[in-house]
Amino acid sequence: MSASSAAAKTAQKEQKDDSMESYACQPVTVYEKLDKIGEGTYGTVFMARDKRTGEIVALKKLRMDKEKGGFPLTSIREIKLLKSLKHPNIVELKEIVVGKKPDSIFLVFEFCENDFASILDKIPRPFSESEVKLIMIQLLSAVKYLHENFVLHRDIKLSNLLMKDGNVKLADFGLARLFGNPLRPYTPKVVTLWYRPPELLLGSETYHTAADMWAVGCVFGELLQHKPLLPGRTELEQLDLIFKLLGSPNVRIWPGFDKLNSGPVAASLTPKLPHYPYSELRHRFPNLSEAGHDLLSRLLTYDPSKRITAAKALQHPYFSEPPSPTTPNMMPRFPSLLDKHGLSSASGGLGLAAAQPLSAPAVVAAAAASRPKKIIAVGGGMKPIALPAKTSTRTESKGDGEEEVVVETVTVSLNALNQAPAAAAAAALASRRSSTSDFGKNFGISFVMGSGKKRKREDGV
Repeated sequence: MSASSAAAKTAQKEQKDDSMESYACQPVTVYEKLDKIGEGTYGTVFMARDKRTGEIVALKKLRMDKEKGGFPLTSIREIKLLKSLKHPNIVELKEIVVGKKPDSIFLVFEFCENDFASILDKIPRPFSESEVKLIMIQLLSAVKYLHENFVLHRDIKLSNLLMKDGNVKLADFGLARLFGNPLRPYTPKVVTLWYRPPELLLGSETYHTAADMWAVGCVFGELLQHKPLLPGRTELEQLDLIFKLLGSPNVRIWPGFDKLNSGPVAASLTPKLPHYPYSELRHRFPNLSEAGHDLLSRLLTYDPSKRITAAKALQHPYFSEPPSPTTPNMMPRFPSLLDKHGLSSASGGLGLAAAQPLSAPAVVAAAAASRPKKIIAVGGGMKPIALPAKTSTRTESKGDGEEEVVVETVTVSLNALNQAPAAAAAAALASRRSSTSDFGKNFGISFVMGSGKKRKREDGV
């Protein structure tokens, strides 16, 4: 077979792989646009209401102005894959609707309140380790499902992780591809730079599920330290940050590295990088347990063939050691466009009305029994909120006319907490013995104490 005929057959197969089935499309007028969520390379996203059911959805209008060859290839892949994927931690594509013009095409997704990148930008404290564990378990569950169905996501990053009612939803499948055995060559220019594995940075065109797992490791580190793990601005700087964090690779720990390192891409990059003899991973995460370090190291392993799989990562001892993963209903809630429009999620979320991000895992208020004062626990930046509660307190003199109110017992009904702007840590708050400062440190709560116009503040955050 000639090279030209082989190339033609390959092109036909690619076209067939990326072709779409026929879908009967409703007009976009069945949805009422409520607000603009954001705009990106491939389209504009709106919050909308389904006039037929009242359900709140995300309406993504595809950008067709730069498409000269018809329908965007990335959108074809996204639609084809999402129509076949059903998992609780993968965003649901509900339907495709059309406008009056031929190039007016909309994808209808389930509505998710926030993405994790914007949450990290807003909250002043990192997620707790229990919360990180839940996020990682749900992300790994979604990735395991994808890989078992022979799908590479190729763009896992924090901004593509959405939150809905305390659950993680993996989104944006524009770069996703089906894979098989033997592996086909793919472009290495995928995965956002901060989450791109070293084999792709060095120009490898044959990669597999390990590329997604490296990105999962970067997300893990980012959640733990409350900032991007490897924020490089160029490919050269990205490799330098990786080598500095993990130590420079060699053929002993990464067989085949010498071949990649002698390729045309690596030849222009690696000679410019200094040699780093040691890993700084433990120094970067001093409070992470031995099991936590082991999981992070396995996710960020240089050799793709030795990098941990999603299935094995879910069975890692890190997730069974204390603290236990929290549950979705105990995850903190954050303001969203739902609150702006006075709406709640379809599944009955809390529907926050606060204008500021929540930094505390719970909001509690108690009336002091011994004095006409109030002890009010508030999240960072929030206004004090009074809730029905029973308390046992005592007042201690600290000298210089200062007094400290010590909380002996705080009992707040779960129903009352559920009506507050944050419901996390409700069970742990029942019958808790501690001083106000200890109480705040344990739960990330800031206390305001006072009577009338006079008040003093004690921060336990």
